[in-house]
Amino acid sequence: MSKVYVVEVPARRSPSGKVLGLRDISDAYRFGQVITLLPSNDEDTKPFDFIKACNDILRGLADFKPENDYLMAGMGHPLALAVAVAEVARCGEGQFSLLHWDARRRKYSPVFVDMTKSPEDMQEKRA
Repeated sequence: MSKVYVVEVPARRSPSGKVLGLRDISDAYRFGQVITLLPSNDEDTKPFDFIKACNDILRGLADFKPENDYLMAGMGHPLALAVAVAEVARCGEGQFSLLHWDARRRKYSPVFVDMTKSPEDMQEKRA
């Protein structure tokens, strides 16, 4: 079964202190099991710990299979996203798939990235 790796789901705290997700990622389940690499971060009360995030991301992506799995693009702390993309690129020797939100179609779409080719040669895969 394919997996969808989500770096971090943006969240906020309600007045009662409950953590509330700010994005509905349910459409991502069409592509496989969804795995969140980092807990939602409430930056008002807890600063971003880059070293811990790097370790959590690398551990979480240990089973990433570039031929089957996806990294969800566009959600999470920018530094954490950079580390996650670098790791999946390394795992796939420059080839990997991302999921991005297509606002016009209102669903996630897969994008195959091949860093071994020129940008003009990259192909977008549509579900």
